[in-house]
Order: sequence, then C-alpha cells, then structure tokens
Amino acid sequence: MLQAQDAPVDEGAVDHGGVLAQPGARHPNARLVAPLWLGDSCEGLSGLYAAINGIRLAFAHQRKFTAPEVHLLMRCGLRFLSGRLTPEQCVVNGLRIQLWRALVESLAGGTWRQTGLPIAVERIHVEQSAGRQFVFDTLEEAIARYRVPLILERGGHYGVVSGVTASSLLLFDSRGACWISKRACGVPTDGEHLRHLLHPSAFLALNV
Repeated sequence: MLQAQDAPVDEGAVDHGGVLAQPGARHPNARLVAPLWLGDSCEGLSGLYAAINGIRLAFAHQRKFTAPEVHLLMRCGLRFLSGRLTPEQCVVNGLRIQLWRALVESLAGGTWRQTGLPIAVERIHVEQSAGRQFVFDTLEEAIARYRVPLILERGGHYGVVSGVTASSLLLFDSRGACWISKRACGVPTDGEHLRHLLHPSAFLALNV
C-alpha cells in the first residue's frame, strides 16, 4: 500500500492564518515518473500543428493570429483530414508525407481565404543521399531567404525550424522544444543511431 510522505517544512514558508503556503504532502510516486505532455504519444497531430505554427511564424511580422483565427485554421485542417482519415488513424498513425503536403497546401489556401494574406508552399529539394551538413546548410539558406522550413523527423513528428546556429537547430515546435543539437541530428545515410533522424525529402518551406 502506498503511503503519503510528509513534505519537509520550509522555515521560510509564509503562514497565512496558520496554513502554510506549501503543500503538506507529496505522493511518493511523483519522483518516479514524469507526466505526459498534451499530445505525447499522439505524433499524428504534429503535422497539423507544424503547418499552423509555420503559418503563424511566417506572418508574424505582418499579423499576429488571434486565438479565434488559429481555431479557424485548426478546424480547416481537421475538415481536410476528416474525409481522408478516421480520428483514430489521424492521432495514432499520423500523416503520410503526401497527405501532409496536401494538408499544408489546404491550410495555406484557408489562410488566404480567411485573412487575404497569400502564402506559397515550396518544396525544399534535397537529394536522399545528401549528408547532414548539406541538410543543415539548406535549412540555413532557406531561413536566410525568409522562408519557414517545415521538417519531418523519425517517428512521424513534423516540426518547424526557426533558426540555425553553428551547433543547433532552433525550433518553433508543438512539443515545446526550443532547440536540438546538430550532433544529435542525422539523415538516413547516417544510420539509425542518432536521436533525431531527419527526412530531407519531406521538407517544405513557407514563403510570404
């Protein structure tokens, strides 16, 4: 049987009418596991989030989308997917590359209809045999040309790259990650041992 453990009393804790401002007990399992984040193990939705986050980032210098506008884009994306995947397939299995590309195109059109702001979806052409330094250089060049790159990682996770430094890729990502080390990134020609395996043939760029 689990037993709750008394939390040590902080002598600096503020006493509000005889009640300490800190909790008086901590569940013993709280130090054994970390909570799931919203969306954990549901990478299928990352394609939708990446598309919307990319659009928001691309237009940020002209327009900051309100919460209702983001919800309209979310509904636009879900309507597009509803005739092609069941909700279970979308959440659990994720999006194949061709379907994801079509989703991004659909959301770009929805953005234009909703706001009057045009946005182009471009392919980033990288040979499947290209090495990772060439891939990093290609992403850096896209950002230097004011494009917003959308990428695919192993496991079906789609994301947005907001910057490239000498050592890292900077992310605008639905998982809350701010950056990933280049040393932890690889491409299919590097094998499977690296933590972040990128699939350059799937890359897109948003151009406003």
